[in-house]
Amino acid sequence: MLKKLFLTSCAVLLAGNALAYTVSVNYNNSAPAWNTSALTGYMTTGAMMDGMTVQTTFLDGSQQSAVWADTGAASGAATASGFQLRESGDTWSGLWYFSNYATSGVASILIDAGAGNTVFDTGINADSPGSAGGRAFNVNNASSILAITATYSGQVYVNDILYGDLYRYLKIDFTNTGGFATGNSLSYISDTDNLLYAGDITPAVPEPSTMLLFGSGLAGLVLWRRKKQAK
Repeated sequence: MLKKLFLTSCAVLLAGNALAYTVSVNYNNSAPAWNTSALTGYMTTGAMMDGMTVQTTFLDGSQQSAVWADTGAASGAATASGFQLRESGDTWSGLWYFSNYATSGVASILIDAGAGNTVFDTGINADSPGSAGGRAFNVNNASSILAITATYSGQVYVNDILYGDLYRYLKIDFTNTGGFATGNSLSYISDTDNLLYAGDITPAVPEPSTMLLFGSGLAGLVLWRRKKQAK
């Protein structure tokens, strides 16, 4: 289910020019889910997400990918020839900055936090053990008129229990207003947590009730086929 949480309109006054943007935050809970044993239980900074991947798709159809690496004691970035995404400090309050250096506008950004032993903590529903309070995608500033759609997907279970606040992926889409233009920049907040054990993120096993329903349906199908053959 693709669930739209809210739609906000923001107006920013800068150097006498009104720069407006809208933000829509969605949660795709139908995408494949993941599981991890535990979280670290303390803050995550830009220097603690090494290995996270960022893929940028441009309006001309080309793509660039970069791997996150720390750039300081509490900062990190994913940098390619055509873009950079960076963050400094605790992700609960620290800003993420995205810049486009390519000749084409940006259609979307896809961040795989799980590849860097990290998950996004949206703060919705109950807090997973070790995650404390989270914060979902929220724009701080944007340098052009944009309609931004942020979608979290890949829910993350903790020790086989789904609390509903953690996600592996975040996609930021700009296509509703013709893309994120070359030379523009964006700053936003999106909280993250670290996995307790490196590499400990695996496909989630369906809940027993789900497996029971699947098994019942399969048994019913077999019985129906046998009845058909007996006629």
